Amino acid sequence: MLDTTGANPFALSYNKLMDVALLLRKYLPHMVSFGMFARVTDITPKTVEELKNLHHLKLDSINIGIETAHDPTLERMSKGYYAFDILEQLSKLDEAGIRYNVFYLNGLGGKGNGVASAIATADVFNQLHPCIINIVSLTIFPESQLYQEVINGTYVEEPEIERLMEMRTLIDRLNIRVNLLGHHVSNTVPITGALPDDKAAILREFDKAITKFPEKELKAYRSRIWHL
Repeated sequence: MLDTTGANPFALSYNKLMDVALLLRKYLPHMVSFGMFARVTDITPKTVEELKNLHHLKLDSINIGIETAHDPTLERMSKGYYAFDILEQLSKLDEAGIRYNVFYLNGLGGKGNGVASAIATADVFNQLHPCIINIVSLTIFPESQLYQEVINGTYVEEPEIERLMEMRTLIDRLNIRVNLLGHHVSNTVPITGALPDDKAAILREFDKAITKFPEKELKAYRSRIWHL
């Protein structure tokens, strides 16, 4: 049995998480494992020994929206952490034996920053052991602050072809064994696969899409997305 909670419960203190884990063990004695979502900064206060204790009580699946490991973009978006923090905190999960999945937000850096974001992120991922890399493409809705920045001209969205180049670069530079999930509705070219086995086929898909689809057509697809 895998019980995954929403929101960000890993923000709870170690002691409160231990209380939750003990209650789960008491009332769900046949539970195999449980998991939750977390920010990079939620891991920071917890020691490796504490993480090992949580793992012993069946915490064995954490989903982390790192978004990117490109420091200028992390700074621009006020994420509260940098590439070094991603590497340091997720390495603690590796040491504790806790499995984790990461989310990469394609296009977050805005126009002109896609390839740099992909390179920086691949360099960090290559030093870690995520089970799954989930790829989602930034889609800006009118009610968001970022939409106002687009209107004001203080943020320029990354063009769709550049986003495809960004995803291609990320995947091309990864040299770890990992599963890719990029079939989210926000991705104009959905992909799934396992690296390294499927890398060549996935890269061919991007190469075909980059030459086949005009920017206008891809942009029209994104404009029709009204929720994620």
